[in-house]
Amino acid sequence: AAPLIPENPWAGFKLEAPASMDQAGQFVLDAERDFLRGRRPLSELGDVIEQWKRTGGEEGREFMSGALESGEE
Repeated sequence: AAPLIPENPWAGFKLEAPASMDQAGQFVLDAERDFLRGRRPLSELGDVIEQWKRTGGEEGREFMSGALESGEE
């Protein structure tokens, strides 16, 4: 089965993500736990995504996309 495992595109990269990306990620993990434990309705998922984008998620996504593209050259 090992030959069928796709190559990890991040293999060999050592990046330091923006601090805002880490904070946004922690917010999503906390919200995920709330959803799974029934403390928050799933109807709030859109709000969680929008807050993730505003608080550093979109910045982090752009950072990681740029890093991946620069490594392909």
